Amino acid sequence: MMTAKEIEGIQTAFYETFSTSQGQVVLDYLVKGYLNRTSFVPNDPYSTAFHEGQRDIVRAIYEKVEQAKSPTQYEEFYE
Repeated sequence: MMTAKEIEGIQTAFYETFSTSQGQVVLDYLVKGYLNRTSFVPNDPYSTAFHEGQRDIVRAIYEKVEQAKSPTQYEEFYE
């Protein structure tokens, strides 16, 4: 289990990485290419699972950046 200080450090690192102009370009690319698309592949549960894994990583990155912007909004998730 991470301490509150460790969680804050991770959130800050994500925010500082993805709040730069280059970081925003990368985050936008990831969101458009992996998060904002369907992961479902008809008749292929393995590809569906693979694509869902890709989406989940991008979702986690995006969520960490948002949490760093408003840390008190997300405190209950870590208590």
